[in-house]
Amino acid sequence: MRKLIISILIIFFIAISLTEINLTLGKDDDNYLNTLKIMQKNKFDVPSKKTLAPDFSVTDFNGKKHSLKDYRGKIIFLNFWATWCGPCVWEMPSIEKLNKKMAQSNFVILAISHENKETVKKFITSKDYNFNILIGSASNKYGVRGIPTTFIIDKNGYVLGRAVGSRDWSTNSIINLFKLLVK
Repeated sequence: MRKLIISILIIFFIAISLTEINLTLGKDDDNYLNTLKIMQKNKFDVPSKKTLAPDFSVTDFNGKKHSLKDYRGKIIFLNFWATWCGPCVWEMPSIEKLNKKMAQSNFVILAISHENKETVKKFITSKDYNFNILIGSASNKYGVRGIPTTFIIDKNGYVLGRAVGSRDWSTNSIINLFKLLVK
């Protein structure tokens, strides 16, 4: 009998907690929560609470500054990488394929290396990548501990998910995920 009462109390408190979460988030966040479920199904780590992505300022090869807020209104694929990182180099061709598939949509790829400009430029000139290659140290704002690490950020600047390690970003399931996100 005692176990039954404890079980009922546990279920009661869980139900209250879930109700509070839904009341706190509100109906406008239903899409956000549904999106997080889809991200999890695609093997992304998702935030435990709605988190605004930290802004940053980095530069391209021409010295032009780029910040996250410049891309508000688009789905942002934010990738931290380095030229010396084998898994980073391995996934870059698939990032380029993703870039080509998503070219006509509200989607942008920002690939940030913390290395010096000349090292990155020398590496990139031998490749045919058409996505944004940027130089700067924004990874610390995101708590990146290993590379490659990729964050997906929604049109309002909220983190949808994180992927640690290399992936094939050109698979049909990933491309379909991004097509869904840009709608």
